[in-house]
Amino acid sequence: MISDGDSSAYESTKLTYIKKLLKGFTLSNNLNNDLYSDLIDENTNESNLSQLSPEQYEANVVIKEDCINHVKKRVSTHLKTLKNRHSGFEKPTEENLAPVIDTAKDSEVTNDESLDSNQQSPSEDDTNISLLAASTRRVVTRRRRRRLADGKMYGGGVDRMAKLMERKLADSYGLAIRQSGATIKSTAVILLDVITKSHFIVDLDPDQAVLTMQRYCRAAFLHNIKQSDRELQHACCPTGLDSWCSYQRDKHVSPSQRTDHVKDTKRLDAVFLDILTPMIESLTDPSLLRRCLRGMTQNANESINSVVWSILSKAKYHGYQSVRGAAAISSILFNRGRSGLVKFFHQAGIPITENLLDALLEKDWKRIEKAENYVQRSEAIRQRKDQQRIHAQIEADEEMDYGSGLF
Repeated sequence: MISDGDSSAYESTKLTYIKKLLKGFTLSNNLNNDLYSDLIDENTNESNLSQLSPEQYEANVVIKEDCINHVKKRVSTHLKTLKNRHSGFEKPTEENLAPVIDTAKDSEVTNDESLDSNQQSPSEDDTNISLLAASTRRVVTRRRRRRLADGKMYGGGVDRMAKLMERKLADSYGLAIRQSGATIKSTAVILLDVITKSHFIVDLDPDQAVLTMQRYCRAAFLHNIKQSDRELQHACCPTGLDSWCSYQRDKHVSPSQRTDHVKDTKRLDAVFLDILTPMIESLTDPSLLRRCLRGMTQNANESINSVVWSILSKAKYHGYQSVRGAAAISSILFNRGRSGLVKFFHQAGIPITENLLDALLEKDWKRIEKAENYVQRSEAIRQRKDQQRIHAQIEADEEMDYGSGLF
């Protein structure tokens, strides 16, 4: 089951299968007791699976697979929470100005004593008014912006958490999951059966595969955070001349071609390591990555959701009958297109005319044509980027052939 992170739905589905398995186990053992069957429905939990054999468990258990697109969105959710926590203003502080006012009163008394005795003193009413005005200005509220341990603000320009860096971390994390999944599949061992002369594939050990994915994901975060120990910062990054990590790649090129010292100035300051460590530990948890090994997505489910939302807006409340009808129509449109409504019209007693049939087929044709044009544009963009990448590599190789001091 591919889940978008709704653990309650997963647990409900899993317990439904557990009840079915336990009832089947009861019937197979001739325990046809209705009371016992009712107790299974009321007190079913995951611990009851101990009654099943390993073969029954493996064949029927529901395994949750997380959609990697939804897992990638968790980075943005975590960063949004951290931004609200570390940016903005601190709690207003109140400063009491009573000592300042008391000092001002003392100076007024001294000045009054130094006045000429013939000079008329202020009236008692004027004095009470001035004291009342002073008492209203005793407390001053000050607001200060939150700052991190290094004295700088959370957001801002270079070295800080800007929106560009938030997108970069999310994209790097999603790409790490995809690339590690492809690497795990490519490292599957192909063995030859000597007796049957046939080949069969042995997948990588799940625990080792999770460790590989965990290293890729940690590299996506730690690569973008400065550390005093550069080796520790890039310890999880892939090595070699073909590595995407500029630090590891610079080890195999001449000093004049190294670029990591320039890119390092655009990475996050070291203070963000302590701030992002809880998020990194949460997103690289083995239990989460184990559900991402197959690289499953929910694209088909999300597409049918968009069809439902095109009929009923998700921003507005709708009743049960409306949602049920919209879901049924969306299922027809998603699986068979507009022409799939012909059978529904026939059952509902709606006359099917030639104009109605032509209109339905025309809409289906336009939808297919739009999808094909989108695929062609995407393919053209991909080919153009491939050509640009090849030309850039050729130009870089030509620059290496010519230069002062190379020969």
